[in-house]
Amino acid sequence: MVRSAGRSPPMTRLSLVHLSDLHFGSVVLPIRRAELLRKVADVVRQEVKHDSALVVAITGDVTTKGQPSAYEEAARHLEGFLSLLNPALVVTCPGNHDITARSDPHFTHFNEFAFRVTNDSRQVFTANNTVSTVEYADTAFLLVNSAYHGDHGRGEVRLEDLDTALENSRSKQCFILLHHSPLSSTYGGDALINGYEFLARAARARVAAVLHGHVHTEQVLAIGPRPTALLGVGSLMFTPSPNYNNEFSIVDFEGDQVITATCYRYLADRREFARMEMPWV
Repeated sequence: MVRSAGRSPPMTRLSLVHLSDLHFGSVVLPIRRAELLRKVADVVRQEVKHDSALVVAITGDVTTKGQPSAYEEAARHLEGFLSLLNPALVVTCPGNHDITARSDPHFTHFNEFAFRVTNDSRQVFTANNTVSTVEYADTAFLLVNSAYHGDHGRGEVRLEDLDTALENSRSKQCFILLHHSPLSSTYGGDALINGYEFLARAARARVAAVLHGHVHTEQVLAIGPRPTALLGVGSLMFTPSPNYNNEFSIVDFEGDQVITATCYRYLADRREFARMEMPWV
């Protein structure tokens, strides 16, 4: 089913489909998951231009409690979803609900899930391998495990691993994926404990974009001289509640510049997604 075989052609336009916080395992939704994912695929096929390289990014909390049965359910649903899109690349990273010392001390279950949906042995996470790099054409995706320490209540980036990955990718257009937001907010709650240091590195390295989840709400911010796009997205499948919406986003890049950033929020009464531009400067 993938996605990355042999050399990739030079890439001038990239469309990133950003999903996060799927929370398979214990979440009750007003719509069947398979139907919701089909609707996401319908939107993507309608919105993404044919000359764009399509990348699906999943930024953690695939499960609610790291249960093997939840990973199996997630892999089965996402394999069907990805077969509708045939993306050029699928990239993922774990969240705090995916990895805990008690449920999965060696990250085994998440890594098995990641290989099933990405078909990519580079996307392996352990306590000692906290940043994985996936290259595609002139682009490098740095996949950061901000829950590597196994503490469910803390988000942290091992900065020396990030420094190494950024240095090794200096010739590439870089994107960083991680679960925890680098910044706290009114609705987003807690953030990385070393968020300032993380963002300073991303800005200095002129990273094209940082994509994150965890906050269960859409966020957008420009930082640094490039600027680097800091893009958060709400949960696609968490039980809806006041001020939180089920959603996903599509971000279009031309070279290293954001062209459009669009959030799609699910309207349960109409059983469809509403298009909402994310403010960008």
